Amino acid sequence: MRKLDSAGTKFQAVRDNVSKEQAADYLKDPSLSVESVGHLMGFNATSSFRRSFRRSFKHWLGETPS
Repeated sequence: MRKLDSAGTKFQAVRDNVSKEQAADYLKDPSLSVESVGHLMGFNATSSFRRSFRRSFKHWLGETPS
């Protein structure tokens, strides 16, 4: 935690970035549906994944999961 603090970041920020990159990679795979990606990302319901994506990932990626 001290190293992250000295780098000017937090664990949650690093974790969020890794999750966003993973979701983006999954969504680029045409063989995976949005529902499958949601489950791979640990969401129990596709609606929860879509809602979370709209809140945070859309700002980062600039598009919806579809």
